[in-house]
Amino acid sequence: MGLEETHFVLLTAVKMEYIQVIENDCLTAFITAGLSNGSEFRAKVGTINIILVHASSVK
Repeated sequence: MGLEETHFVLLTAVKMEYIQVIENDCLTAFITAGLSNGSEFRAKVGTINIILVHASSVK
């Protein structure tokens, strides 16, 4: 793909205007919650997505 830097990707149906990003000196958290668009393949509940990135994993 020609990417020269570390990238993180989250595929979700949650609108990114609702993402929460929380940072401190060593950790960044990306949090989304989709409560109104549950899957047809399981119970009609949404999802919570959390990505934690430690500062040492990003160069």
